[in-house]
Amino acid sequence: MWAIRYGAHSSRMTPSVCMAIRRFDPLEAKMAQKRAEIIQQQQNPSEVDQNRVTYATKDDFKQTVQDSRFTGAADSETGQVPTKWQKKFLVITKLYPSAQDIPPYVHHGTMNRMHDRMRVVFIVTASIFFFSTFYIAERAMAQKIARDRDAGVVVHKM
Repeated sequence: MWAIRYGAHSSRMTPSVCMAIRRFDPLEAKMAQKRAEIIQQQQNPSEVDQNRVTYATKDDFKQTVQDSRFTGAADSETGQVPTKWQKKFLVITKLYPSAQDIPPYVHHGTMNRMHDRMRVVFIVTASIFFFSTFYIAERAMAQKIARDRDAGVVVHKM
């Protein structure tokens, strides 16, 4: 169980030697300290922890994500020139209020956000199209079956 292999032979390490090696590992010490802090917080929640919000809020998002985004003017190295369709998509995804507000160069990060949002738009649009087409076809088939049944058509062979 505590064997360390060196080539063809192995040596046995006692648990105390293994614990001594583990005790000098700085990563193990840091993990143990963090584990102890978490256990202490779970056992003795302070008044501050009881009032703390445990989910992300709009203000948290603004502090962590939006404040870290690059908002300056883009140039040919930090951005790209959007095409006519990309300008439409930038407005559809509400990254810019209108096509006139889109600068000549748009940051790569903004274009990536546009692509991510358009992926969602296309998935939702395709799902709505599929289910509406399926519903219309099913309804037409039900009407045809009802019409044939009322006319007395009997199907003998499929």
